Amino acid sequence: MEQRRLILCIDQVEACEIMEILFRRVGFQVMSLQSAKVALILAQQHSFSAVVSEYLLDDIRGAEFCSELKKHNPELPLIFYSAESRNEHKERGLSAGAKAFLVKPNDINHIEQTVIDFALV
Repeated sequence: MEQRRLILCIDQVEACEIMEILFRRVGFQVMSLQSAKVALILAQQHSFSAVVSEYLLDDIRGAEFCSELKKHNPELPLIFYSAESRNEHKERGLSAGAKAFLVKPNDINHIEQTVIDFALV
C-alpha cells in the first residue's frame, strides 16, 4: 500500500514541526512548506492525500488558495487550520471547497482525526 502524503502549509515553525511529527506518527509522508504558491505547484506535479494550511499566508489568501488548488485537483481535500476565526473567512474557505476550517488552538487529536477522515487513500 502506498504511503499517504500530506502537504502542510503552516507559517509558524514550531506549530508546523509539531504537526509534522503528529502526522508522521500516524503514517503520513509530510511535505512542510510556508508558501501556498509552492504548495500549488507541488500539488500539480505530485499525488497527495490532503493539504492542511493556514488561511492567511503571505503569498495567497485562503479562499484563493483553495480555488486554485481545486482547479487542478478537484478531489484533493484541503483543511484550513488557522488562528483566523472570523466567520467570513470560514465561510469563504468552505464555499471555495475546503473540507474543514479548524481554528487555533484546537485539540491535536481532533486535527489528526479530521485529516484522517478526509484524506484520500
